[in-house]
Amino acid sequence: MGGSDRIGVARRPSVAVIGGGIAGLAAALRLSDEFTVKGTPQGVGISVWDSSPELGGKLRTGSVAGIEIDVGAESMLASRPEAVELAGHVGLGSLLEAPAVSAPGLVLPGGVVRALPPGLVMGIPGDLAGLATADVLSAPSLEMVAAEADLPVAPVMSDVSIGRYVRERLGREVVERLVEPLLGGVYAGHADELSLHACVPTIFASVADGEPLTVAAAHLLERARAASLESEFGSADGTKSPRGTESSAGGSRFVGVQGGVATLIRAVADRLASQGVVMHMGSTVRGLSRTAHGWRLTVGSAAAPEYVDVDAVVLATPALPTSRLLADVDPLVAREVGDIEYASVAVVTFAFRGRDVEGVGRSSGVLVVPQPDRLVKASTFSSSKWSWLGRQCATRDEPLVLVRASVGRFGEQSVLQRDDRDLATLAEAELRPLIGARAGSIDRLVTRWGGSLPQYRVGHVERVARIRSLLSRTPELAVAGAAYDGVGIAACIASGHAAAAQIADAVRSR
Repeated sequence: MGGSDRIGVARRPSVAVIGGGIAGLAAALRLSDEFTVKGTPQGVGISVWDSSPELGGKLRTGSVAGIEIDVGAESMLASRPEAVELAGHVGLGSLLEAPAVSAPGLVLPGGVVRALPPGLVMGIPGDLAGLATADVLSAPSLEMVAAEADLPVAPVMSDVSIGRYVRERLGREVVERLVEPLLGGVYAGHADELSLHACVPTIFASVADGEPLTVAAAHLLERARAASLESEFGSADGTKSPRGTESSAGGSRFVGVQGGVATLIRAVADRLASQGVVMHMGSTVRGLSRTAHGWRLTVGSAAAPEYVDVDAVVLATPALPTSRLLADVDPLVAREVGDIEYASVAVVTFAFRGRDVEGVGRSSGVLVVPQPDRLVKASTFSSSKWSWLGRQCATRDEPLVLVRASVGRFGEQSVLQRDDRDLATLAEAELRPLIGARAGSIDRLVTRWGGSLPQYRVGHVERVARIRSLLSRTPELAVAGAAYDGVGIAACIASGHAAAAQIADAVRSR
């Protein structure tokens, strides 16, 4: 890059990946691998651009009482391959670790804590026997759930909110006590606004074919058990899941990384650097426009812009900056992307003296049934959930317990308008009875994630299809990230890989 009138023209085909979160990094690595021969980049120059001074997006660690801990996402799906395979590809396979405990609790109205019933699919019951003994629903609600399989089913002809459909089939309590806490933890959203098709696509496909909800959930659990057995004994092609991971039917479907999930970012970045990918951190891409032969990035301040010409672009930024970059390129796509809304959340991490806490036990944390007087929507008992973290806490001169609380849902901005001190104080006051804390924390860290979780509203799948259809006219431009096909790490990696495959084909065909 150079001054305001300098234009950098690539001497070889070049790709710019805008966005240094896990989706962008996965896209950059897949592209780099595609064009690397015997460890040497061949034919294509790849660059990553991000306005932040550090890579990783929502994957980041912070220090609490001198211990590094994830303050964003802290686990990855093990029941789909993308995250696990990427970790292995960059040398972290031996550091993957299943949760030491995977039995979350459920905080009911009034502060009563029960074990979360087994066999839930985003709160939809698939194990009716387990639900009946969980003591989280009233007798009339249990009767309604048990009778649902015999109710006539009108096949779903179009998308519908999760809350509306589940309430019609299973009643109000299932939505309020099971669906809402799980949706709050995953999407920071509300059941009556989130799409059944986008958030639970396997269930949507089953009910669209006329299957009852509880039957669809039970069949999904059966398939998960079969997949778990295949993983345990090896699949037909000889592959296995990471040691200790299980499917949703047998235990945890998730896996962490010793040292924190954010370790994955550093490992991918190191691999990219070794393969000649250039990182531009703290570099905001403010504009995107077409040229006769590709695309021009406008980088830097408005007063002193710099320009870089490339042949192809991956936009792995959240919906709002993506929409802004596309405004002059394709206003229709920009409008569709810009209409995807986001929730803001905060993670508050606490360190307690181990001798002051007695209630974390063998639980991985709790989900909280939404109540007007409750701030915390979920809590993770981090030092119990992750063995590597528990070992660090236990070997301190003063053994510690680390607990993190999640705060904030879509449309509840006022909750997050408190300053860090007030937010942490209120969250701790709610947590202490849940973890049996006899004294206050000795350290705390508030991490705010503004506009971090996209809301998959009713019609989201159709919206994404329209976006991709419109973008098909420009194969050298691709989008990736949580805004489209899934908010989890594995889904974001998959979107990065899909974008990379599209761009690789476009570059080869030039």
